[in-house]
Amino acid sequence: MRAGTQIGIAKLWDPGHRVETCQNLALGQLGNLPEMDKHVAFTAVTVFWLLFAVIGFLVSYRFEERGIIRCCVILTAVCCYLAWLVTFLMQLNPLVGPRANQKVIFGMITYWPNSFIHDQSDP
Repeated sequence: MRAGTQIGIAKLWDPGHRVETCQNLALGQLGNLPEMDKHVAFTAVTVFWLLFAVIGFLVSYRFEERGIIRCCVILTAVCCYLAWLVTFLMQLNPLVGPRANQKVIFGMITYWPNSFIHDQSDP
């Protein structure tokens, strides 16, 4: 590796920079990141698939095989929505988190003062 590459990597993993970035995020200086983002995403996708089903149902009146078209449109909307909902809920509250070996955990405790791994007991 060249010296410039090593400096870039050191800057990337600089714990002071990470703390400053986290503080900026907490204060909302890097963008509008409210806790309502999950509700907005949930509502937007729900409304999209609901509109898809309703519009598809209404468009089916123009065709002779309206029963088949309604069935296909509504089944498509329900299946796609359920697939998205399961994925969304699994990411919202994961059952299994990332795993690290002891050296990585010790490095996090040593170099990141505001890490989630600390010597205080969890509530």
